[in-house]
Amino acid sequence: MLVIEGKRVIIKATLKSGSKGNLKPLYIIDVMKKIGNMEIVDDSIKIHRLELYSQKNDKLVSPLDCE
Repeated sequence: MLVIEGKRVIIKATLKSGSKGNLKPLYIIDVMKKIGNMEIVDDSIKIHRLELYSQKNDKLVSPLDCE
């Protein structure tokens, strides 16, 4: 989800982390800079993780629910 608030752009995404299929938030920013011709000041980037999930049987679950 992309939200624009004045001069701020907020990206809300569910990204996979871990040893397989890892996608780092800064990679998305780099792609936006290159493909989207966007000027992004690196010092202005803030990344805020809202939740953490693990994958179990092709579903996202809380790490507390993994056994």
